[in-house]
Amino acid sequence: MSSRVHRAWAEGRPARGAFLFTRLDPVVIESIAHLFDYVVVDMQHGLWDHHMMINAVRALQPGRAMAIVRVPSLDKGLIGRALDAGAMGIIIPGIESAEEVRRAVTACRYVPNGDRSYGPIGAMVRYGLDYVDTANDRVLVIPMIETKLGLERADEICAVPGVDAIYVGPFDLSISLGGQPTKAAVDALGPTLERVAKVAIKHGVIAGIHGTVAPCETYHAMGFELITVVTDFDILTYGFRRAAGAEEGETGY
Repeated sequence: MSSRVHRAWAEGRPARGAFLFTRLDPVVIESIAHLFDYVVVDMQHGLWDHHMMINAVRALQPGRAMAIVRVPSLDKGLIGRALDAGAMGIIIPGIESAEEVRRAVTACRYVPNGDRSYGPIGAMVRYGLDYVDTANDRVLVIPMIETKLGLERADEICAVPGVDAIYVGPFDLSISLGGQPTKAAVDALGPTLERVAKVAIKHGVIAGIHGTVAPCETYHAMGFELITVVTDFDILTYGFRRAAGAEEGETGY
């Protein structure tokens, strides 16, 4: 079964997603699952523990938004647990070399393309007993480029076989390049972001971005096809500030 992400790409439009930092109840996640092509459960900076991540992934039923998990680090065990829970995409932060990418791909793929351990209990419940037969083709491996070194090595990162997409973290990238995690600083990265997207496209890799500071169309014009357009933290912060009559300000996420 094709995902909403793949259908978006087949229709010539970017896949639009939401990023979840806070531990939203599964009922809330179900209520937004039809609005986006994918939803990211963030276990790096977010407040999710393993059990709650499983419940969040379960709320993103097949046919709704694709369940993607950002793991805290390049850890084979953590990646395997997220995949076994039913995540169909894994974002791996802080990638800075081709060797790290190869380790990420290996952790996400079964033999002969990797060495992922067998035990997809949650995934088989969600996707059927034949899940293992198609998992290597369906699970998205998405390394993050968010540092100066990662940027410099974008070409070799994107060239590693098995990479489906990259995900640019513009706030960390801005800091790594000597800037600030602000909208103005991220806007100033426009030419750099466009170059990264072109590198990915050259290698047949989908360019993705945490694109919350500008309209989706802006990033799509740069070449990005996997675009996070909102986070729950922003929605909650802006919503409460507006209700309190306070100035909106800038959250940085």
